[in-house]
Amino acid sequence: MGKTKSSGAPSLLVVAATVVALAMLLPLTYLLLRSSELGLVRALNILTDPRTIQVIVNSTVLAVLVTTISFVIALPLAWLTIRTDLPGRRIWSMLLALPLVIPSYVGAYALISMMGPRGIVQGWLEPLGVERLPSIYGLPGAVWALTIFSYPYLFLSIRAGFFNLDPAQEEAARSLGCGPWRTFW
Repeated sequence: MGKTKSSGAPSLLVVAATVVALAMLLPLTYLLLRSSELGLVRALNILTDPRTIQVIVNSTVLAVLVTTISFVIALPLAWLTIRTDLPGRRIWSMLLALPLVIPSYVGAYALISMMGPRGIVQGWLEPLGVERLPSIYGLPGAVWALTIFSYPYLFLSIRAGFFNLDPAQEEAARSLGCGPWRTFW
């Protein structure tokens, strides 16, 4: 396989990466072409429409919540599987990454089947007097489903970062009088 002169990467890999990058730009290109048919004034009216702004705000809120909660879940789990003597650390690492193999729509369907109005959990709690669970639909359900299936990406990245950190640096910080939190940060 030939190599490109500038990066040293195999030519076939560069071609494949370029094809993938161009394929990823197809939806954006389609949107730009469709919006150019409307004219500039109509396109700006659509962009400044209150419904469009609400969709953008809702999407941003959802992204921020999912990212934040995923980080709060992934960071301690990564630390536990790398820096502690947790029994079965390798098995835990594998199990914690397992949501990556489940398609998100299947996971969302399972979540609704479990926590929905006539879900499994509702059936279990009816004999205890719980008539209705809080709604799983809307923002809380979306955050829950996306977090469950997104945190493994952060978990694996943070875990790799912890794995590559030299534990001697932590020991040096502790020997210099830093507390556990200061050493961690």
